[in-house]
Amino acid sequence: MPVAALAWLPTGLAALPVAVLLAARLAFANLDGAPARETGRTTRRGAVLNELGDRAADLLVLAGFLALAPLWLVAAAGLAATLPSWVSLAGAAAGAPRRNGGPVGKTERCLLVVVAAASGWAVPVLAVIAVGSLLTAAVRLAWLWRELA
Repeated sequence: MPVAALAWLPTGLAALPVAVLLAARLAFANLDGAPARETGRTTRRGAVLNELGDRAADLLVLAGFLALAPLWLVAAAGLAATLPSWVSLAGAAAGAPRRNGGPVGKTERCLLVVVAAASGWAVPVLAVIAVGSLLTAAVRLAWLWRELA
């Protein structure tokens, strides 16, 4: 798990396992619904489980920073990192297309975690994740606001 590698391995040595595990996390996050959609076996419960699993995985990755940074900053980054998805989900619930992307989405957060694992810059990376995630949520909300007008 990236959380264990980030928390327990020395800076630099953590970078490769964190990168490999986060690449696998991204691959599985993108592939988990594809077979269900291709075979016509999607369910509303599956969609809920998918979203809950994605949010839990995001938070679990950031929990690896608990050994490296102040609790308040890890919590702030974790909460901020979930906001872009909540905005997208709220938009989808209101009938808008699901909006992804933005300055600091899931892929960019994973890259930033690898940077922290390689460099030891846990505090600056968490700050970038927090601020960038808030900006991403704002960008998605502005798009959504126009879409639903």
